[in-house]
Amino acid sequence: QIADAERKYVAELAAVEKVAEDAAIDAAKKARELQAAREEAESLAQDALAEAESAEAARAAAEEARKVAAESTEAALEEARAQQEECRVRDVTIACLQQEVDDAEKRVRTAREKASAAEAAR
Repeated sequence: QIADAERKYVAELAAVEKVAEDAAIDAAKKARELQAAREEAESLAQDALAEAESAEAARAAAEEARKVAAESTEAALEEARAQQEECRVRDVTIACLQQEVDDAEKRVRTAREKASAAEAAR
């Protein structure tokens, strides 16, 4: 009876050791899977960070381009205003000169008429 009990104990001990060994193997397998999942998550996080940094750099470049475009537009508008003012001054100058020409032509006509009248009076 003791031998049977001993055999039964040894068999139960072997079964417990087998269960413990299987559990240890499963635990090691799960640990490897978890490590692989952690590495994958770290890789994805690095990729997401790189994309975020790239997007921020693109946003900053777009903002800088917008500023440059706004400055260029303002400079072009100022230049156009200056040219418009130059044209206005030129138009006024031309009008004044035309008036002087008209006045001079009138004086010439008047002088010719007076000369003709004086010639006729002689």
